[in-house]
Amino acid sequence: MPTKHSAFYTRRHVGYILQHTCFLQLVNFFLAGSSLNHAQENISKAQSVLTDGTSVIAALRAGVTKMDEDEVPLDQRHLFITATLLGLVQDLDTIKSREVLKNFASIQKVPQTRFYTAIEQLDGTTSGEKSGGYKKAAGANDIGFMIIHKPAVIQFEKHVVPKIITPEQNQNADAYKFGYRNVGIADTYENKLAGIYLHVNAASA
Repeated sequence: MPTKHSAFYTRRHVGYILQHTCFLQLVNFFLAGSSLNHAQENISKAQSVLTDGTSVIAALRAGVTKMDEDEVPLDQRHLFITATLLGLVQDLDTIKSREVLKNFASIQKVPQTRFYTAIEQLDGTTSGEKSGGYKKAAGANDIGFMIIHKPAVIQFEKHVVPKIITPEQNQNADAYKFGYRNVGIADTYENKLAGIYLHVNAASA
């Protein structure tokens, strides 16, 4: 028979799953999307179809070179790249150069399902949107990778409040309800837009 303690740990586990499979996805979109939406016309961009490791290396080299030419400092450049593209680079023959990867302070793999130029959030109530979450917006592209110079962006969470409502407090159903509020800032410095480089899949619109 379930106990009060087992119910507590179950709620905590469910809350953890929701936070890491739903809420953090939207936060990722918010942070990446803000870097694009505030300065879409002014950041450095490229568009092509990358089908093998050699083409990915060439695209990364083009991004690094563009930042070099724009005099973006060499340190604190971070690469966000889909697992597919990074895998193509990692699977190259050992004689092929991966030297370009040494230009980044960190390399972060991002699932393609979290890496679009725009998304449409589902409200969770209307017909066809009751599952909640998000979907790729009409006309949006898949992002292949982004190079971000950390000082070019302003991103931090100011207020994060998860809330568990018990069945005794829930006025709508005999069930637990999990709420999550996240207030943060995501912006870019107008004089440092050269520190953001975007590569999109030309065949993904």
